Amino acid sequence: MVESAYKGELAEIIEVIESIADPLNTANLFLSFVSIFINILHFIILTSSSMKSSSTNVIMIGIAIVDIFTLTLTVVKHASLVDIENNECVTSNLFWKVYFDMAVWGLQDYFRRCSTWLGLMMAIVRTMIVKNILGNHKDHTTLLVIVMTFAFFIAEAPLGIIYTINAFHHDNAHLM
Repeated sequence: MVESAYKGELAEIIEVIESIADPLNTANLFLSFVSIFINILHFIILTSSSMKSSSTNVIMIGIAIVDIFTLTLTVVKHASLVDIENNECVTSNLFWKVYFDMAVWGLQDYFRRCSTWLGLMMAIVRTMIVKNILGNHKDHTTLLVIVMTFAFFIAEAPLGIIYTINAFHHDNAHLM
């Protein structure tokens, strides 16, 4: 480890936290790669023409896409933020890199929310299917799911944009 700028008991606490956090960060990167691979296979299977006819599978396609983006952004953040030689918290002095990091954080936050809402929507659709299983009417839930998926993406977009603009606005003064 690099010699810490902190002294005494605080330095010991930081060393203990770093000794726990560093292996967990590496494990997170490894699990992200494994999850990306699994989600890509999941996406390939779900996008076959026979699988797209089910509304639940269409929602699962959306969840797979969002999860792939989230995990890819986790890998990008790890690659751009982790400095093995100097593990102290250091912000970049490159203006474009700070904006890039903030945009990645905003996108990751946005995609995590979308994944949660899509999971909730899948539960609602499954409940509707189970409740209406005995009906003889034609099932139009696939179109409903596609419309609801786009609605969730559009509903979350303003909050993500506001979050990103807010982060750029507040941190802009420190970079000049």
